[in-house]
Amino acid sequence: MAWIHVTGEERAEGLLKEGYERIRRALGRIIPYYCAYSVSPRLLHAHLDFYGAVGAPGALSKIRKELIATAVSADNGCEH
Repeated sequence: MAWIHVTGEERAEGLLKEGYERIRRALGRIIPYYCAYSVSPRLLHAHLDFYGAVGAPGALSKIRKELIATAVSADNGCEH
């Protein structure tokens, strides 16, 4: 299994700190999944922007989008 050296919230600076602040505002905490992005704060922001766009109001409800994401993850054998 590969290991990624992550930067925790307490040591984050600059763009990474801004990303962690966005996550904290949205979720109330920083979950470990997002810490893996600490090696590339630019990609963290891109992921947050993408997830925000996908989750934005549209033809499907938020719950339906979450159900689809869960079904796709299960079909892909995702364990988290």
